[in-house]
Parts: sequence; structure tokens; C-alpha cells
Amino acid sequence: MPKLLLAGLLLFFSLQSEAAERIKVIMLKGDAFAKLLNNKTYKLKMGHQFDAAAVLTTKDKSILKVQLPDGTLITVGPNSEMELNAKNTRKPTIVNLINGQIRGVVNENLKKENSDHKVLIKTRSAALGVRGTDFYIVHNDQNNITSNITLKGKVDFYKNDDAEILERHQEELDGGKQNTVIKAQDGIEIEDKLKNYKTIKVPPGSFSGAFPSYEAPLEPVRISNAQLVALYETDAKKKGTVYKGDYHVSLTDQKNDILVPTPRGTNVVAQSEYNNQSANSSGIRPGGIVDLNSGIYISPPSNSRYDKRTGLYVMPDDLGGVEASTGEYIPPTGVRLDPVHGFVANEKAYSDRNFKENFAKLKSLTGSFNEKLTQTLSILKQITRLDLYGVGNYRYQTNAMENYYGEWRKITGQPSMIWDLQGHGGFQLFHNQRYLWYPKASIQAYFHERTLPQVKELNQYTGMLGIEFHRKHYLFGRRARLIADVEFTTQYTDYRRRNLFDFYTEDASLKLIERFNFNHINTIELFYQIRSYAGYQDPNHGNIHNAGILHRLYLGANFDMEWTAFHSERREKWEGQAYKIEEVSAHGIIKDILSRTDLSGGYTYQWHKTRKSTERSPFDSARYYKADITLNRRLNNFWKLNFLYEYSRQRAKGETTSETRSFINQTYGGGLTMVF
Repeated sequence: MPKLLLAGLLLFFSLQSEAAERIKVIMLKGDAFAKLLNNKTYKLKMGHQFDAAAVLTTKDKSILKVQLPDGTLITVGPNSEMELNAKNTRKPTIVNLINGQIRGVVNENLKKENSDHKVLIKTRSAALGVRGTDFYIVHNDQNNITSNITLKGKVDFYKNDDAEILERHQEELDGGKQNTVIKAQDGIEIEDKLKNYKTIKVPPGSFSGAFPSYEAPLEPVRISNAQLVALYETDAKKKGTVYKGDYHVSLTDQKNDILVPTPRGTNVVAQSEYNNQSANSSGIRPGGIVDLNSGIYISPPSNSRYDKRTGLYVMPDDLGGVEASTGEYIPPTGVRLDPVHGFVANEKAYSDRNFKENFAKLKSLTGSFNEKLTQTLSILKQITRLDLYGVGNYRYQTNAMENYYGEWRKITGQPSMIWDLQGHGGFQLFHNQRYLWYPKASIQAYFHERTLPQVKELNQYTGMLGIEFHRKHYLFGRRARLIADVEFTTQYTDYRRRNLFDFYTEDASLKLIERFNFNHINTIELFYQIRSYAGYQDPNHGNIHNAGILHRLYLGANFDMEWTAFHSERREKWEGQAYKIEEVSAHGIIKDILSRTDLSGGYTYQWHKTRKSTERSPFDSARYYKADITLNRRLNNFWKLNFLYEYSRQRAKGETTSETRSFINQTYGGGLTMVF
């Protein structure tokens, strides 16, 4: 009898524990589905309980409300898709909002281990941490906008870098949207981002958004009281009632200028044109409405009435209103708010992935030449797998010389003006959440303006073909990447001094790179490379082994540090000659020292050693020092001006009379860089 009683108690507590780790449907309107760990999809019903790790989807005009094991309430809006993992009630619930809208209500007294956040949320463009207690989040997968409205408590909000947003988008080119239930590593990644200096806190009654091309989330701005009340109450009895302001202004006079962010193909209103009374530092006026489908903020126009009592602007009647029962934005009659194009007539239907539509927009872009070019590149970037990188530099060098696989030689002692032109291209042949196949090519022209024979022979053309294989994985609980990089390079120079470019050297290389993060401020890159090279002379062939480490430290909003340690050993097979290089360097980067201008500077030390066994070894060892400083001015998202100064010196020991290896060199110059 005691054994039966004990078995019964164990079974009871086991069932209670299992029930405590399940999600319960407490309200359902329309159709909603749950995909569980067994990859089976179930149509949900009222009162349904299921595993606390699942993918939830809702259909048109459907709403799903669930209770998580820790008591948190999540409401999933229409046409939404989200992943969540709430199995460990001691840790924050992790949510991946793929598309749509969710509302969460969290117990402010809830405690989680090693975290101030009760719920961690990620989207393609943002990371959010909910401290408590009532919040509303929208993510639109067409425009990559994530918007947050805090109803009660505070929400920490971080915008992902544009490069990460683009990569997440490109991963779907071949992999599609993979609904795999969230892992513990996702929580670590979100927490790391929320420790970044760009993270902001969104207070109650305020809105903020993560918009592509913005450096950080929009500074919080208070929304219309009508929308705030409607979202908070969500009273079904008020369905069909639309809250509107009491001030009239023509919609045709405003068009898309009142939308934040401004849609593509429209001019951005200069901040000086805003009525800055009570606006935030971005010039955005409070009192607007957030569209819960697109995530766009409809800002009160410049001639809106300002209510001193509430500190908000009053939205005009004919800019639409707020559905009283849901808080949704209701646009003016005959108009809809498109996620990409802004206000459009109802009969127009856009497909942002359609090539004809995108290229048609290129013909009707507005703004100055610089704005047109930036907008054109932005659109092209979204419809192609192509990456381009171009550099054009013009420099003055006090001592022209050759860098031969890291060895400084052919030191002329002559000053020269140099054109350095480079073009690099890559194509994402295959890209999903785990793998990237990336064919690439580059060409470089290095041309001295001096006509002296010893300087002219340094002119060179270099071409490269290669392919990279990327394997994405996790290391130390954070995203990491293993890269295998194969390159074939050929170089032509005028070494015969006859105004013709002849074959000079070629090499094939394999480079293995492991890139990972220890935490949110430390990025590490380890690499090993083997190169097999062959020159125009028989002795000029052999193997090169390179290995090193690169460490980048992010020290805050305006300062980064980077240091490297590097070893290189070149062995020539013909005569057994060896050439070794040991290098350490450190650089600091000060960001935005002036408007859109970064300053970097650093110091490099190298120790060179040869095996002096033949006449082709004109020295025993050398010490090389270099100090450099660079100023980069960002013209827009794609173009950058750079200005450079370098001072370098090499002291060689055991030099022969055949060739000097000691030198002093200074370099001044500037140029233009394009990254696409």
C-alpha cells in the first residue's frame, strides 16, 4: 500500500510539473496553428495546451492569446508568425517575431536568473528586452521595420546593424524562412546586444522604431492618446468607432513627408523644416499614430495644432484615425499605407521583389544627384546577390619600393606619385542560415607617375579569382563562422623596363578563418594560410605559411581598439632560402570625431629574418616600424572619403653592397571608397 501511494504521488507531481511547462490558449478568434518540436502542426482550439517551445501562426482577421508557464500573457495579432521558447521558467522567455504583431503582459514582480529582463525578443532588425510590464511590438518583413510601443513599464531596444539585417534577409534567398525553435544561444545573443551603447529605453506611452539605414533606434516619442487608450483597453464593444483629431489639413499637401521613416523614392523633410516645439532630438513631433501593419509612424504634419495641456500635436481628421476596439491605424478613404511605398491608392498593388517594379522606380526617383545615387544603390542592393567594393587612391610617396610577399625590396630612394585603383566583386551563389558559397574576383592597378626606369618597373597589375565557403555555427554560446578561402592570384609588372607588363608572379592559397565573439565587446579572428607561389625565374617559387590572430575591442559609442599578432614564413624550394616575418600592431578608432567622420591611427612593428646562404640574401635581419593615421568621411551609406598619412622606417643588419634594405618612407594621400 505505501508503495502504491508513493507511486501515485510521483505520478501526480510529474503531471503537475509537465502541465506547468505548457502553453495554454485562453482566447482565440479565427484560425491559429502551433508547430511543435516534433515538426507536427496542430490547429489550435480554445483551452488547448501544448509544449512551451513552438512556432505560432495566425491567419487573416485572427487573434490568439496564450498564457506561458510563468504567467506571461502573449497576444498574437492577425497574419503573424512567431517562435517562442518558455520551457525554462527560471530564464527569460525568448521570442522570435518573424512577421506581424504581438502584445505582451508580464508580471513586474517576476524574477529571472542572471537577467533584468522577463522576455527577450528578436526580429530581423532589432533586439528587445522587456523589464515589464505591458508592451506592443510590430515587425514587418517587407520593409524590415521593427516598432515598439510601451504601454506600462520599460522596454530596452537595440537596432541591428544594416549589414546584419541584410544578411538575415539574404539567408532566405536559398534557405527560406526556417522555423526552428529557439535555442539558448539566442538568449545570449540578445542579452549581448542589449548591453550595447546604442540600446535605448522606451518609457510608458512612447514609441520607438528600428529602421534600416538608421544608426540606432529612433529616440522615443509619445504617441496619440487615442491610440494609447485603444491599445490599452482593446474594448470589442467599440468596434467600428474611429478616433480622430479635430484639426483639418489637406492630405495631398503632405503625402509621404509625414511618415517615419520616409518611404523610398520620396524626399526626406529637412529637420530645419520641422516645427521643433516639443519634438524629440530627431525632429519627430509627438502625438502621431503607429501603423500596426507596417510599423511606420504617421507624424503630425508641420501645421498641426499643438495641445499644451497634453504636450502632443493633434492629428488632422483627414489623415485617418484609430480603430477604437484594436488601436489599429485607419487611413483616409481610398488610401492605404503600403509598407514600402507609403500612402498609395487602394487599387495599386506592389511587389517589392519584382524586378520590373524596382527598375521602374529608378526612373522616378526624386532629390539631388547624390540622393538619387544613394536611393538607386539601395534598391539594387535589395534585388541582387552581388557585393561590390571599389577604391581609388592618389598618394605621394617619398621612397618608391616593392612589397614582395611582405618583404620590402627594390628600394629606389626616389619620390613618386602613385595611383592605386582597386575593384572587388562577390556573388552569393548559395546562402542560407548555415552555409554561404561566395565566388569572388578582384583587379588592382598600381601605377607610378615617375618615368625613371627603377620606378617604372614597380608598376603592376594584379588579378584574383577565388571562392569562399562559410559555415555558420555557435561557439561559447554566440554566433561564429568558419571560413575556407581559396584564391588564385596573378601579377604582371614592367620588371624588364620596356614599357610592357610581363608575367611576374602567381600564387594559389588556402586560408582558414575562425571568427567568433567572447562577449558583446570582444571579437576574435584566428587564421592560417598556405600559399604556393611561382615567379618568372626558377628560384622564385616555393611556399608561404601565414598564421595570426586579430582582436577587436568595442569600448563604447565612439572608441574601438584593434590589435593583431602575425607570423609569416616564406621558403623558396630552389635554393632553400627562407624569409620570416613576426608582426604586432595596435590601432584605435575614434568614431564621429566630427560629423560622419572617423579617425583611426596606430603603430606596427615587424621583425624580419633571412637565411643568408646566397647572394640573393642581401641582409641578415631587419626591424620595421610604421605609424599611420587615417581620416574617413562617410558621404552616405555607400561612399566614403579617406585621407592618409604614414611614416615607416626599416633598419637592416648585415647588409651587402648589392642592395640596401634600410630606408625611411613617408606617404601622404587620399581617395574615395565605394562599398555596395
